[in-house]
Amino acid sequence: MHKNWRQFMREYGKTAHREKTTKSSKVYTIDGLYIGDVVAYWDSMQTMYKYRGIITYRGEVHSSEYYDFEQAERYVHHLYYTFTQYSKFGDWLNNKLIKIDMTKMQTGLFLGTPQKTIEKWISGQELPDIQRFVNLARMIGAKSGQSFEDVLTEMAYQIQ
Repeated sequence: MHKNWRQFMREYGKTAHREKTTKSSKVYTIDGLYIGDVVAYWDSMQTMYKYRGIITYRGEVHSSEYYDFEQAERYVHHLYYTFTQYSKFGDWLNNKLIKIDMTKMQTGLFLGTPQKTIEKWISGQELPDIQRFVNLARMIGAKSGQSFEDVLTEMAYQIQ
């Protein structure tokens, strides 16, 4: 039995549980954009705080539980950048195709790729493989008057 019963109850009893309430912290990008939350809550079964990283993207809530605040925060950042990584490229590609007056079907025919695949690139669900990436840069460069290297650099920047 614990030597000091009163001290034990203060640390682990109902009073301690009331004091250890749920706390929430907002997570922001370096640019100051709000991307999610880290919620700290007391787990009375394990008698310790746990941290849940929570991010909502396109109407879907994603969360994961950690024993460390920093890990939960890294989870939120990782998911945010994973979700938004490809949509930047898709937006860029869509704008370029509009500027050079190419449809998704024409682009697909030029690259030997189904139109559905081009739509997946634009929606951010997939990225082109390296060969199609290079051919896409050549096509956009030829149609827009930009050099191949400039288009390739722009494309690579959008994927980072």
